[in-house]
Amino acid sequence: MSKPPQRRPLKIAVYAICLNEAKFVDRFMDAAAGADLVVIADTGSTDGTVAAFERRGVTAHKISIKPWRFDRARNAALALRDAMPAASAELAALVERSIGKRVDDEFFKPLDAAE
Repeated sequence: MSKPPQRRPLKIAVYAICLNEAKFVDRFMDAAAGADLVVIADTGSTDGTVAAFERRGVTAHKISIKPWRFDRARNAALALRDAMPAASAELAALVERSIGKRVDDEFFKPLDAAE
């Protein structure tokens, strides 16, 4: 009789594109606390966003998209995630504040329940 395959935990990467979001960094990081990897692509913040992420232990990668196009910023953020060894995540959540998506504790509940 063979053993059933061992279930390995799902890995999650959360990545976000941001600009001048310092006041939301703590809330964002608290909501993404269950992620295996957090990747931030900062598009030129001047309000301390990068420093706020660094205080939470996350590197905010500075990217420049000129002329601005969201699709190019998204692709640059994805390239950052894909270049990292820990980024073998089966699920990636793109946080697009401009279109109203939000990562919060509700996002992780179905994953926790599956364990």
